[in-house]
Amino acid sequence: MNAVKVPIIAMLLLVGCATPSMMLVNDKGQVIRCASYGYGYVGAPMAAAIYDQCVRDYQKVGYVELPDVKIGFYAEFSQGRATITRIVPGDPAELSGMKPGDVITQFDGAPIGSSRSLADILHKHQAGDVVTVLVERDGQQLELKPALQAR
Repeated sequence: MNAVKVPIIAMLLLVGCATPSMMLVNDKGQVIRCASYGYGYVGAPMAAAIYDQCVRDYQKVGYVELPDVKIGFYAEFSQGRATITRIVPGDPAELSGMKPGDVITQFDGAPIGSSRSLADILHKHQAGDVVTVLVERDGQQLELKPALQAR
């Protein structure tokens, strides 16, 4: 089975928009944004319907909503584990001691086999929450405790 390389860095993207919008990412790290940017001829319900339809359509083909928090690493997912390939300087992953090559065996008490499972876990948290991450490094099991930051 080939590992899928997914840039978790996508969770760093910021949305600066006064209209409702949502960032979604797929397992290939492709990010899209659904937004209602106008009201059209029939008023606000049309804009909301277009926004909702955009979100539903992308979720049907495997996109998941980016959480409001970030951790700051790139990873390859395979067999219920994530191998860190890159760390974002200054983000929670680096500050907690994560390094490229670390294999995450558990994130907040659960295995992470895909970007979807990681996003599901991160959706349960807010900025400032501390999560427990178990990693394997050089044959040793380490427990790291990053404090999540706002995206």
